[in-house]
Amino acid sequence: MRRTTTKSDKAAKDTPPAREPEGKGLLKGLNPEQLAVAGWAGGPVVVSAGAGTGKTAAVAATVVALVDKGIHPSSILLLTFTRKAAREMLRRASSILDARCNQVAGGTFHIHRDRQNGMNHPRVR
Repeated sequence: MRRTTTKSDKAAKDTPPAREPEGKGLLKGLNPEQLAVAGWAGGPVVVSAGAGTGKTAAVAATVVALVDKGIHPSSILLLTFTRKAAREMLRRASSILDARCNQVAGGTFHIHRDRQNGMNHPRVR
């Protein structure tokens, strides 16, 4: 699994440069570290950074870039520690691109684990 951070110069050096999806300006306004995250297309990625570093913007842009490249939204899994963060990332992605981003599976690590283990609880959907 690829691990990168929005605060790391190393991540920007190790990651191929982001390509703008078809000149649509979808990645406009991202800093170089965020672009490194959004432009990564080499497999799973973990974004780990402190508060206020732009993780939400970087992950939302990643969803936008993947969907815009033709990756089917249902094959994208976005996991965070809070439902609120997952909802916000998907909301931002949908507002940048379109409603296809709503088809991305997003939620918490815990809910995904419970789904994978077949737990049948009303909060696990």
